Amino acid sequence: MNLYSLDHQKMSSLPGAVKQLLAEKARRSLHTFFQLYAWPILQSGVAFVDNWHIHAMCEHLEAVHSGQIKRLIINVPFRMLKSTIVSQAFPAWEWVSEPSTQYLTASYAKDLSTRDAVNSRRIIESYKYQSAFGSKFRMTSDQNVKTRYENDKGGSRTVISTDSSGTGFGGNRVIWDDPISALNADSETARDDAIEFWKGTLSTRLNDPMNDAFIIVHQRLNPGDATGYVLANETELGWEHLILPMRYDPKIISISSIGYKDPRKREGELLFPKRLDEPTVKSLETTLGSYHTSAQLQQSPTQRSGRVYLTEKITIIDKLPARVSSSARYWDKAGTEGGGCFTAGVLMYRLTDGKYVIAHCNKGQWGAGKREDRIKQQAMADGHSVRVFVEQEPGSGGKDSALSTVSNLAGFAAYADLPGAEGSKLKRADPLAAQMEAGNVYMIRGDWNQPMIDEMDSFPDGKYKDQCDAANGAFVKVSDNLLDWDKLTRM
Repeated sequence: MNLYSLDHQKMSSLPGAVKQLLAEKARRSLHTFFQLYAWPILQSGVAFVDNWHIHAMCEHLEAVHSGQIKRLIINVPFRMLKSTIVSQAFPAWEWVSEPSTQYLTASYAKDLSTRDAVNSRRIIESYKYQSAFGSKFRMTSDQNVKTRYENDKGGSRTVISTDSSGTGFGGNRVIWDDPISALNADSETARDDAIEFWKGTLSTRLNDPMNDAFIIVHQRLNPGDATGYVLANETELGWEHLILPMRYDPKIISISSIGYKDPRKREGELLFPKRLDEPTVKSLETTLGSYHTSAQLQQSPTQRSGRVYLTEKITIIDKLPARVSSSARYWDKAGTEGGGCFTAGVLMYRLTDGKYVIAHCNKGQWGAGKREDRIKQQAMADGHSVRVFVEQEPGSGGKDSALSTVSNLAGFAAYADLPGAEGSKLKRADPLAAQMEAGNVYMIRGDWNQPMIDEMDSFPDGKYKDQCDAANGAFVKVSDNLLDWDKLTRM
């Protein structure tokens, strides 16, 4: 019998002595608790697959519980159960032994930290948990909402976020899970806001600074992220640092007082091959590029090099080497005749072999009337099989302008596109830059090649970015394997 997949009925049918034995084992071991009382609730119907890194996280959290560790950083790649264990299972487990423990939990967005609090409460209110530990405490009815709940022993959980105030709240455990969004990691302003939130709010919120604990958990995103700041500026405060890189690198060493050492021996050995195997990780590395691979997979971020696009890796071709599976022309519009920014429309293909082709760029400094004529003429030249996208600038004026262009392209597959949700210009460049770095980008030979390459070489500091913005937009539309950065972050 697999004890870790017992449903309510089977659990209730176990002899009392067996249930008591399991409950006591889970009380002593977070790992056992996670398998037996948390995973079946959070991932109902999904088989639990164990791995050594799960033990490593649990052992460090147990050291927090015992008072051995008071400042803990855990850096681990996305989809490796960091939030599930740290922010959802761990508080429910601690309440079994110490129901008076108070938690202040935060993330970069309140809905994410709220989700973790709700899932933790789901564990607590489950049949399995209540049948084993229900006598330890009761949830109070007068303070039991998503963002704050309490038990009758004085324990509580309060949810805040980087974009909200934490004034008046505190905890025996302050957990900061994902301090910044992956979309905003390259924004110095966003990073500064997160660090200020730590310095001005979270760092002062322990109920008992001598005995309580801070936990920061996230995938690395930038050298100046929360981990980077703490390690550079709080070296004398005794931070423990558990690093779990996707591939084993003997140069990446955790700072741990409990005797932890990465058990892998072979350089490049994967963290959790039963979850992310070699072909999957290689595909991720290609999609992410070296900069994001170093940060998000290896937990060892580096400063960006001076250039975003490695244009020397573009192959200039005279004809397509494979059939086209998807095509799009993306327009970044301007409206000044003979000066100012350029209007640029880039045509891009995705081939059946997974490579990409920058097929054409049409650009000019046109007034509004001439610009609309050129865009329509280009659509007619491309043909009806090519989808046309027009970047929609923020505000009602930008919306009206984009919709006017779409209306002028009646009969073609034309769409207005609001790219703001995809992050900064630099972040939007990453997917195309990563494929370029991997040697997966071709360019059809033409007199427009060198002006585009020159602009790419100076991006993002050059005077003009119009062709780059259009190319980035076109790549998003023809690609079908782009990563949703924030969704990958949260687990």
